[in-house]
Amino acid sequence: MNMKKSDVREMMEHIVPMIASSSHSQKSKRGVDEGFSYIQQRAMINQIFQTTSNESYNEPSVMLRLVVIDSLYSTNAAYSYFSFEDMAESILSLGNEREAADYFYIIAIGGKDGKGLFSASYGIRKNLEEGSKQMSLMSKYAYYALLQQREEYPLGFPIYDSLAIEMYPKLYKNLKGGKYGNLQQIKESIENYIEALDELRVDIFDDNALFGGYQQYDMLDAYLWRMGKINGGNYSLLFDKRAYIQFIENIGLSYRDNNQCSAKSAKFNELVRARCAEMSSLLILQEIEEAEGMRRAIEHWKNYYIK
Repeated sequence: MNMKKSDVREMMEHIVPMIASSSHSQKSKRGVDEGFSYIQQRAMINQIFQTTSNESYNEPSVMLRLVVIDSLYSTNAAYSYFSFEDMAESILSLGNEREAADYFYIIAIGGKDGKGLFSASYGIRKNLEEGSKQMSLMSKYAYYALLQQREEYPLGFPIYDSLAIEMYPKLYKNLKGGKYGNLQQIKESIENYIEALDELRVDIFDDNALFGGYQQYDMLDAYLWRMGKINGGNYSLLFDKRAYIQFIENIGLSYRDNNQCSAKSAKFNELVRARCAEMSSLLILQEIEEAEGMRRAIEHWKNYYIK
């Protein structure tokens, strides 16, 4: 099936209410805490940014933001000693909170990372070698920094993420039908990465305004992330705990139903992907509450990415 930008936009319209859902951990009908999904984690990080803003904006608060993002996204910045301290110092060198957000937005709209925040190495190793680059963590910080002021920064900031990179050429091919740029070159700098994503963004959106009240890169990231999770057969964070248990039981991959199916097996995600490809989305999601958005996402994946 040939993809049109209207198909992507329609899927994004179904993602909007998923993002806008409760910012609190889900409760079962018995009132039992059912754990956090990605949406709840996103709300937690937003809350951290809000409570560490204005007069609370300082080195400890910026470090706290970075530590929380690193922990929830597993970016592994902590593997280098003093990386959070160094990153916080670089962010604070941009000026006040508004000046930092303006700097990030200049990059988002095609400008240069003139101060090298995304290309620098942060922290040190045990043997005093320089630490690692933190393009992914810095992009997530910039994403949340701009997310606090949607109207002022309607494009937002794109997250540099392995799933987005994996799904970029697939979406490019589906939408444009031609060969995408050099993927390795795209990963070399934040400017190259944004330039590549911006080509898709311009094709999908009609203008530079908010989409359904959300920033355009926020929606593009939400779309690529969900398609990447589904395409990889990794449904963690797409559901809360209760829904995930029901999902695995629905597709018959619980250890109780299939003793050949080990969670440690490298093939587990492949089995999940195969089951979801062959089963009806209604059966996949039966007895899962408020699953319409996920049903649409699975059907969209089957139409455009399963091959």
